Amino acid sequence: MENNSRLIFIGEIINSQEIRITRKPSIYDAFLLSEKSFSTFPSSMNPSYQSVPLVEQANISIHINCYHIILSYQHNSLQIAESSKILTEEEVIEVFTNFIVKKGDRITFLGTSPHRKTRPRKKKKERILAVEKPVPVTVNGIFTV
Repeated sequence: MENNSRLIFIGEIINSQEIRITRKPSIYDAFLLSEKSFSTFPSSMNPSYQSVPLVEQANISIHINCYHIILSYQHNSLQIAESSKILTEEEVIEVFTNFIVKKGDRITFLGTSPHRKTRPRKKKKERILAVEKPVPVTVNGIFTV
């Protein structure tokens, strides 16, 4: 069976170790790439679309926003295997929103709404347990309260 899984992004391939992303794909880009009339790599489209084959057990080294990140493709799953720093949840989403994954005729696209409301995380209320207890005091050997 031929492997036709591809990682598609908008930008340029600098060398085998580095890619430059010029913009994030939109839902429109995902729609264009999902058309059955386009081949696995759409050569008739804008040359800014780049494609990297996803091979099982392969690692893809990329540079995004001054971070060096290694993506790992295993068991039909794309994961961040290594990073030059510990990424927050928002930074991980930022990394994956730069790519479209095409497997056969299926497109996977992760996008965030520019109009989404960000909700601050709820802080847990601190509970303080306080107990008041009289301390016995001795005056001339006699306890008083």
